[in-house]
Amino acid sequence: MMMSNFVTIIFQMSIRASLLILIILAVKFVFKKVLLPQIHYLIWFLLFIALTIPYTSESALSMYNIPNYFDTNKLSSESILPSVSNEKDVPPKSQDLEDIQYNRLKQNTQKDKRILTFEESLTKKIMSTLSWIWLFGGLFVLFSSIIKNIQLHDSIRNEEEIYDEKILTILNHYKKQLNIQTNVKLIKTRQFSTPSLVGILKPRILIPAPILSNLDETKLGFIILHELSHLKRKDILTNWIILVFQSLYWFNPLIWIGFYRMKMDMEIACDTFVLNKLHKKHHIPYGKVIIELLEYFSYNKFSPIITNILQNKSEVERRIIMIKNFRKNSYVLMIISLLLVALVGCTTLTNATKNESTTNTEDYNVQMITENYKTMIYEEEEELTLTYPQVVDFQDKQIEQKVNNIIKDWYRDLSVLLAAEANVIKSDFETLQKDSHMLKIKLNYTTSSDKEYDFSEILSIDMTTGEILK
Repeated sequence: MMMSNFVTIIFQMSIRASLLILIILAVKFVFKKVLLPQIHYLIWFLLFIALTIPYTSESALSMYNIPNYFDTNKLSSESILPSVSNEKDVPPKSQDLEDIQYNRLKQNTQKDKRILTFEESLTKKIMSTLSWIWLFGGLFVLFSSIIKNIQLHDSIRNEEEIYDEKILTILNHYKKQLNIQTNVKLIKTRQFSTPSLVGILKPRILIPAPILSNLDETKLGFIILHELSHLKRKDILTNWIILVFQSLYWFNPLIWIGFYRMKMDMEIACDTFVLNKLHKKHHIPYGKVIIELLEYFSYNKFSPIITNILQNKSEVERRIIMIKNFRKNSYVLMIISLLLVALVGCTTLTNATKNESTTNTEDYNVQMITENYKTMIYEEEEELTLTYPQVVDFQDKQIEQKVNNIIKDWYRDLSVLLAAEANVIKSDFETLQKDSHMLKIKLNYTTSSDKEYDFSEILSIDMTTGEILK
């Protein structure tokens, strides 16, 4: 049951995250010329928040206020219409009620003692099945990626380490510039066709053998600076976090698409970081190095954890355009970009506020009523103790009376039936939900055996109409 509840929360958060992804993509498209490259990447961290926190605060800016707006209009239009009473809403007289209960009792004596509807049992089976599918799917994604990463590290151990003094001097120069104290090794590899960074605690920069042989020291320096920038920005750690979320939400293709786009923006943000460290005269040569690397790009061993200076050819054009048009950060654009990110966060990561109709109609109480009720059980008079809720202080008194009649009749009818069939001697209730739109109460009934509250039944009432929800 706990896993089913957890999976339900995961599904709900997945839907909210999907809406967030669509909004982020729309914002990035509409404001692509306004948002700075770093902000194109930063905005994706809102997705981390959406996939981590199931419960958020209320905000007037929340996009989830939109349904409430239409509900308010609907309630307002209904409230101006005069209510017409119906004879079937009038509760039957006491004797009539007993006759109805007695006749219904005789017709239902063969019912199952544990009254569980087909819909409830089917829902439980479906959720149990989905929970196990979710669990095994997530474990497969997580452990298959970890195993591939372990295999990659094992294969790297057999690769040749670079000891060329000139290249090591370049490495140490850029490490000092970026204030990186961690020991970083340079590895000559034939398993990758593009330079890559591997590892968090023991980082290694992988440089393909053909690139090491054909590129001069200046170009190799640009490559080393790019991979060191990934290390400085903790991008390997970000990739691990992405892997965990992909394992939890593996069933949602939109989340995979979102993280794929995030990794593409990660490379552009890293390019921006590099350009800020280079002199302006080196910006164009740095872009030319990326283009030159396309000649060597053919294959890579798959690993979701590492960072590659080239992940696919389709994004190179976008990166080159950014490098060509690069200029130092504008404070005005930075402020506008951050305000857009904050606005997206406020509208997508918060819950709807309670509108006026909600505040007014929700101001009611549910109090407990206990009474002794005499009824006919198999032609014998028997006294039952009924404990059931009663709605008070509701703004619409007609709805209040209608709801209370429904609750009382429903409790009596069900309790009489169960008293005969399951030796029920007492009933109790608990409130599961109480708001302006819904009152959901759960009836627990005690049998004459040693076990208590063997049975339960849930009643849901629409508090805007006073009708039972099927």
